[in-house]
Amino acid sequence: MSTRKTPKDLELKPEDLDGFDIKDLKCHACSGYGNCGYRMYRLLDGKPVLICQVRKQQLIEERDQ
Repeated sequence: MSTRKTPKDLELKPEDLDGFDIKDLKCHACSGYGNCGYRMYRLLDGKPVLICQVRKQQLIEERDQ
């Protein structure tokens, strides 16, 4: 019997995208090492997706101007 805990609510939801396309928010590992701390991990069709929170905030600010 496995005692490993599985994270809940990792499926990608529309509110995670905030109206943007997944291609616009995809993480490009700005730091070059992939450990910037601004990445959000989600699952889309069972596959991992990395969303860049910095890019998302930039797009929100541009949209709200």
